[in-house]
Formats: sequence, structure tokens, C-alpha cells
Amino acid sequence: SRVRIAGLRTQSHLNRQLGTVVEWDDAEGRWRLLMDDGCGKMLRPANLELVTELPTTSLQCGSDSSTCSAVGSSSRPLSLSVGMRIEVTGLQALPELNGQQGELVEWVESEERWRVRMDDG
Repeated sequence: SRVRIAGLRTQSHLNRQLGTVVEWDDAEGRWRLLMDDGCGKMLRPANLELVTELPTTSLQCGSDSSTCSAVGSSSRPLSLSVGMRIEVTGLQALPELNGQQGELVEWVESEERWRVRMDDG
């Protein structure tokens, strides 16, 4: 399962980072995780949020990566909604954004684009 770290106080810089559950450690009462950056963590269930897996959705992003829209969309896609997790794929103009993840914040009707909060800020 995919999870997001939440609610840490002493290591708050880890909050919002994503990882994959590896196994439950009964002796420690914590989940073992493989984080997306490759490191391992052990965290209490209270500090994890389940991330719903989404089908890969290609997004076209502006040069500042603050707004993205579904490729080829001319109106709000019904399959996307506020709060959904996305992964940018298939960009040719800005390939460095491919593989980055974020959360849909709002649909901007006048621009026919989604405003996306990228995980890297």
C-alpha cells in the first residue's frame, strides 16, 4: 500500500513524503516503509495516511509547474477531482517534471486547467 507521512513533530520535514508499506513489525508496533527516495523508515500507524492509487494521468504543466491540465482536455475531466493524487507523465517540453507527484487543488475554469500542489513545493 502507498502511504503519506503525517503528523510528525520532531521530524516534521518528513511530513507529506510518500512511501510503500513493506511489513508490520509487531515487536516495535510500527510499519516498515520503503520511501520514494529509497530510504527505509519505521512509523506508527497514527503517522501514516493511506494514499489511494490512481491510474496514471498525463498532465500538461505550465513552465512554473504551478498549473497543470489533463493532456487533450477541453473541459473539466470527470475522472479527476479535488484532493486526488496525481503523477505527471509524458511531458516533452519539461521532462524534468515527469515522475513528480502532487495533489489536485482546484479546477480553474477560465484557464481550463487544474491547479496542482506538487509534493516538492
